[in-house]
Amino acid sequence: MEKSELLEALETSHEKILSLIEDIPVDDLSRPGAMGDWSVKDLISHLLIWEAETIKLLYMARLNRKPDTAHFKTISDDEQNSIWYEQFKDRPYERVWQDYATIRDQTIERVSEFSDVDLNNPNLFPWLQGSSLSQLLESFILQHETEHTTALNRWRETRS
Repeated sequence: MEKSELLEALETSHEKILSLIEDIPVDDLSRPGAMGDWSVKDLISHLLIWEAETIKLLYMARLNRKPDTAHFKTISDDEQNSIWYEQFKDRPYERVWQDYATIRDQTIERVSEFSDVDLNNPNLFPWLQGSSLSQLLESFILQHETEHTTALNRWRETRS
């Protein structure tokens, strides 16, 4: 994906999630049931943490260093998600909302530091094992958000 398309997709995806939840009372957003036992707040926190990890990955890649982010841990994503859920479940909704609303600016800033060639070269970062940074961003941010946007849409429908 070209850099300009990636940046546009990142903006659009983020705005979609923000618009799905911006007019809903905080009590509803903090109540379990949006996705299993998770509340909307938990879901947003989950996306926020993975994106923060991805920002660290981009920073390390820019320094030509292999990242030590959750993307490369030996535990499963489900195990990692459980750990983060326990760590962040008691964070106030306002803080989660504020952090999520602004984190995409950091992602866009980091992505903007790379050229189209660097973002799409599957051989540039051996630790990506044949994938490009663009593919990683599509998977860990865009596809991840799409998955959870679907869950949020279902949750909104059940609220009505």
